[in-house]
Amino acid sequence: REPFVRLFTFFGRPYVVYESSPGPLSIGTFIGGILIFFHIFHIIIRANRRLTLEKIRPLLISSTLIFIAIVNDMMISAGFYRFIYLLDIAFLIIILFLAFLLTNTVLDAAVNKDALDKANQELARHHRELENLVEERTRAYQQQAEYFESLVFNSPIAIIVLDNYQRVTNCNPAFEK
Repeated sequence: REPFVRLFTFFGRPYVVYESSPGPLSIGTFIGGILIFFHIFHIIIRANRRLTLEKIRPLLISSTLIFIAIVNDMMISAGFYRFIYLLDIAFLIIILFLAFLLTNTVLDAAVNKDALDKANQELARHHRELENLVEERTRAYQQQAEYFESLVFNSPIAIIVLDNYQRVTNCNPAFEK
């Protein structure tokens, strides 16, 4: 088959496309593409029950764009109308769309990292404050224990300390006399 030249204008600019007439491979590709689209669309509908629209929207947009491009290319190949083949352009648009989504994801991750770093710094500050508070309370407890021990040890009155079973655990020098 001889390629033929197709002239068309797109946004006011003339374009020349060299193409051959569609054969069985082209028709098989178009039919396969439509079947795959309906299969993907079925998967999207089933996934919609488990996932939010926000999560499946990129797949829905991409598959719809591919479907439109396949139908367009099939109609052009069948001679229904004259236009440009869109499948290659659709793939480029999908790549740009996914790059945009990935960029947003990376930017969101950077924002989340900054927030996490700030939260970690705040947590570290609270940790230091708690460590200081524990240290202060421990020191106050030790001072209180030393003061109590000094009172018991230096008291002229006999003092004994009993546990819960009424056993002597400590006594002062006045008790020993």
